[in-house]
Formats: sequence, structure tokens, C-alpha cells
Amino acid sequence: MFCPQCGTKIDEPVNFCPECGENLIGMFPEHTNNQPEQANNQSEQTDVSSHNDYQPQQSIGSPETTQNSNAKIVAKGFLFTNLTTLSSFLNTDKKDLQEVLQKYTKALQNVGVFYQLVDAGDYTYKKRGVFGAKTVHLKQTDSWSEYADILYDLNQFEQKQGLQQTDYLFILGGTNIVPMPRVPHYYPDSDKDFDTDLLYAYPYGEQMVQDMYSLKIFRYDALFYVGRLPLVGGREGATDLINYLNRALSCANGIPANRLYIQCDPNWQKVTSGITRPLREKMQVRTSKPLEDIVYEGSVLSPYIHTNDSGQLNTERWFDTNAQFIFFNMHGSNAMDSSGFFGQEKGRGRWCEGSNPHILSLMEQPNILFTQACYGGRFIGYDKRHSMLLTALATNTLCYVGSSRIAEGNVDVALRGQNIVVMRSDVLALKFGEYVTEGFSVGAAFFKAKQDTFRIRNSSELIHNALTIGEFNLFGDPTLHILSDRTTYKTSKDAIGNGTEKIELTGVETVLQKNADHGQSMLEQLRAQVNKNIQDICQSISSKLYSEYGIEAREPFFVQKMKFSNGDNNLILRYDNGTEGSIQSSIIVTTDEKGNNIQVCATKYRK
Repeated sequence: MFCPQCGTKIDEPVNFCPECGENLIGMFPEHTNNQPEQANNQSEQTDVSSHNDYQPQQSIGSPETTQNSNAKIVAKGFLFTNLTTLSSFLNTDKKDLQEVLQKYTKALQNVGVFYQLVDAGDYTYKKRGVFGAKTVHLKQTDSWSEYADILYDLNQFEQKQGLQQTDYLFILGGTNIVPMPRVPHYYPDSDKDFDTDLLYAYPYGEQMVQDMYSLKIFRYDALFYVGRLPLVGGREGATDLINYLNRALSCANGIPANRLYIQCDPNWQKVTSGITRPLREKMQVRTSKPLEDIVYEGSVLSPYIHTNDSGQLNTERWFDTNAQFIFFNMHGSNAMDSSGFFGQEKGRGRWCEGSNPHILSLMEQPNILFTQACYGGRFIGYDKRHSMLLTALATNTLCYVGSSRIAEGNVDVALRGQNIVVMRSDVLALKFGEYVTEGFSVGAAFFKAKQDTFRIRNSSELIHNALTIGEFNLFGDPTLHILSDRTTYKTSKDAIGNGTEKIELTGVETVLQKNADHGQSMLEQLRAQVNKNIQDICQSISSKLYSEYGIEAREPFFVQKMKFSNGDNNLILRYDNGTEGSIQSSIIVTTDEKGNNIQVCATKYRK
């Protein structure tokens, strides 16, 4: 067997692990009859006590299963956090918090999932130097790469010892507990940078930030399938943590995903239909006659949320609180007062809020949620009232996938007389749903979907696909999966760019950047004159947008030239597709330096 704490292989029965000292009594068959308390003792209570007498009465149980703690290892993972920082953040005792997490890891062993609790606040390296092993006590001010170095040390130790490799990384806490890496944005007219946990799959050092920006990272094999559980602070966060762990344990054998809820902007109903087809083939969508006027092939078309005369929300008519898989293809925002997702109301044309955190707080069943909305995965600097993600995870959502920044995808207006085309976040959503329903764990399904998203035919797709892969993050325990005839915990972690030409981004030049309200500066006008060829391309593209996509002629407000190692020079042009109220629709066009190979997509953004 392997020690559940450090992964050391143990060939004969012992009471304690010779490497880390973990208590192994009851782990071997010879010990079973002498151990009165098993890890799956449902009556055992675990209270998280705080420094201010906070004692929620939840207990950490174990999944209902016929297996025991000697189950075959089907998945190995690191439960990664900083116990000192997290316990202080949650106002709990550090030892009590550690006990809760250890009971969670031991209970999961009943279904073959073996997590090792790793504390970055008190970690002794496996690698020994001249003066012995180094011990670190990382803090909030330390960089993500110092946290990642611990994971690399553990991986190297496993390889050296010939141990089964750990595939999963479950990060416990937000960026204030375990720092979330930030990467420079590829086109800074929208955001300066973006948050991504993808780099924890590649814990090879600080240079991974630049390698992500240059696209070099897509040549490396990944080490982990990554998920994170962000939390709010204090008593509320401690309760949310215990509730989440108990829900995850109750679904450790599989999330019973039979009911599906889909909601989209009416302008994206055809694309959404294509994206959700694998889900609709495996799950049921609630249908009723009163919904016929706002439903297209199972998708609810962004109805307007309002209260009736009794002060109750009108959401009961369409929102399925018993859904076990939830999919949103709508607009999002990073504005504090724009907490929900938005769309254009069918038949009336006005932009409105079609969902909000309060609606997600009504969910009654354990569920998986995927949103394509811009900022759909926002949580840094927000509370639960202003974050769909935090509210969902604190209610009944076990796995949440969303973007930390502006997301891109196709829209029906760009399908004029054409077949349905999915791109960027559309591909990620389509493939994630497909793989999850095939029985892959959510972590493996998410990584496999990222591999498919990056598959390219030419360099014009590179930046957009890389941005999608980086911006979208998975939140929740990555070992979870839905109930299926075939459960697959692993897939290849080979380089995301395998099978594609090895191209790097070598240079970026902003040719034009202007505010629609203020026009161009003198410097920008000079640049435009120098780049006369680009002006001609802009005019040609504007004509094509109208003739082929039905988009009225207009000038771009942002043009950027991307240079690649294979000699390609591509242009990214962003067009204002109209603003109504606080909703801004942007069209993004990618083309080569001659104006050919045009790709058109749209953002899902609310100002």
C-alpha cells in the first residue's frame, strides 16, 4: 500500500509511516479487527472551533460505499493549502481545521481517492541538501512560484521513489491563501492581466508566466488536473467549507446528473444548441407549456428578472432549482453592481439581468455549473452577494467552470447562411460537457477539453485559444465525476500543443487604440498613416463583415499586430458592435497580414 499522507510505498504492516509518521493503524487488514474507529464512522463528529467560540455542528462523514480504506487507488491528489493562513482567515483553530481536512481525505479513501494534505505554511522539502532538508513557512506575501515549488518537490520525490504519480491538485482557499498566478493579457485594451490556475499544472518556476504569454508552455507536459475552492472569511467561510466537504463526500461515488438547465442570450441560441447537444442527449431538460415562448431547443432565452406584487421573484416560471448540470451562455461583468449574467430579452430587445447569485442560492441538488460569461468565474475582491461563483459553491454546486476575464465565442449573427461554428470558449464548453457525460472526472474532463480547444489549423487562432485556456478555471474538487456506467479518473496530460506546429509569440505591436467617445490621438493618427496597408485591410474587413456576416460597416477601435516564430504576422481587430445601457457588444476579427483567413467572434461583456 501507499501512505495516504506522503505517498511512500509500504510493503509490510506497520503502525506508522516510516517517512512522515502518519498513523496507519487500521489501514492494513491485520489491523482492521483491532481498530475500533474506522475512517467511515458516520457518527464521528468534527467541529471546527474558532478563537471566538464559533462551533458549527456539521460533521465530516464518508460516502456511502461498500469499499473500505484498503480500496484500490484510482486517483491520487494533493490537498494543497496554507493551514496557518487559512485557519486565521476562517477564525478557526489550526489543529481543528487540519483534523477536518484529514477526515475528508481518509473518507475519500473508501472510493479509492487518496489525497495527501500538503501545508505550505509548514513544509519540509523531501529533497535534502548538504545541510539537510529545507523547511519553509510560506505567507500571503510569497509568490505563487514558491507555492508551486513545493508541488514540484513532491513530484520529484514520487519519481525518485518509484511511486504512483499524483495527478490531482485541489487548492483550498482563494488567492489570499494560495496565490493565483497572473499573466499579462494578450490585448491590453480590455484587461492588463488575467488570473489563472493553469500554471499550477506546470510548477516549473516563475518563468511559466512568460512561457504562458509566449505560448511556450503549451509544449510542456502537465503534472496535475487542477481545481480550487475559494472561500469567504470568518464564520461564514468555515461553515461553507464544511458544507462543501460533506456534499462532496456524499457524491464521491458520482453526482447524479440527470436534469439539465440551459440559459442563453437569444442572439446565441443556435450556437448554444450546438454546444449543449452532448448534455441534452444524456440529461433531461424541464419542459412545460408556459415556457414555450422563451425556450429554444431546451435553452431558456434570458428572461427578465423582476418581483411580483407579493415581492417574490418571477424566476420560478423558468429556473429549475433541481437541475444537476447548469449551463449559461450569457454576458457577464467585472463591475461590482453587476453580480449576475445578462442577455437581450426576447421579443422586447432590451438588455436585462437573466440570472443572479440569489437564484443560484436556491439550488436544491448537488450540481455542476459551466458559464461562458465574461468574468463568470470572478471571486477576487467580491463577496457572495456579488459573485455567482462564491454563492454557487456555498450552496449546492460541486464543480464550477468560469472565466476570470473577458470570454470569446461565436454568435448567431456571425452564422449568416453558414453552418454552426463553435470556437474558443464554445469548444471548451462543448468538450467539457461531452467528456463529463462520458464518465471522466471533472478535472480530467477540463484538461482534456483544454487540449481540444488549442487544436489549431493556423496561427491566427493561437492567441484566442491560449487566452481561453488560461482565463477559464475549474473550482471545486477535481476528482469528482457524474454517475456513469464508466468512470474515468485520468486522461493524457501530454502537452496541450501536441499535434500542432510549435509556434511562439515573438512580438506584439498595438497599431491603433482609441476610445469610441474621444477618437484618435495625434500619435495614433500618425501610426495609422504609417500603417496604410492596415487601413486598407480594415476597409476590406469592414466590407466583408457586412456582406458575409450582416454586421454594419464600422471602424475598429483597437488593432494589434501579432508576430510569430514561424514568420506569420496576424492582426487582431476589435469593433464596437453597439452599446445599449450598460451592455457593450464587441466583435473581434482575426486575420493574416493580407486580410485573409478571417475569423469572427464576439465577447460576452457588460460594462
